[in-house]
Amino acid sequence: MVVKRRSGPTAMSDHELAEFLSAAPKGAICILGEDDHLLALPARVVDFDDATLTIDVDGAERHLASSGGAQACLVADTFATYRAIRGVISQGTVSWPPTEQGVARMTVSRTVTFSFANA
Repeated sequence: MVVKRRSGPTAMSDHELAEFLSAAPKGAICILGEDDHLLALPARVVDFDDATLTIDVDGAERHLASSGGAQACLVADTFATYRAIRGVISQGTVSWPPTEQGVARMTVSRTVTFSFANA
């Protein structure tokens, strides 16, 4: 039996997005390397402002092939229940390789948010 979907996710307001990012959501960052291969690593947002995200990248010390800026996409979400699903997809340029502590700064060019709270 096919059930019609009555509603889906909505975009977060600026206030909801700030609240979401301040909770240090986890996800993954995908980097486009110099050889046009994608590198995906676990990541967590540790700080943000209107134009940049500061990201803690797990395992980056093993993948330091690129240098300078690289195209990247960060996907981070949280969920405990259907209504609590929230997430962000940000695209931009990331400083690569990250610092010795595994931190990278991403200059954001595009962000899409989703939330099922008001669905």
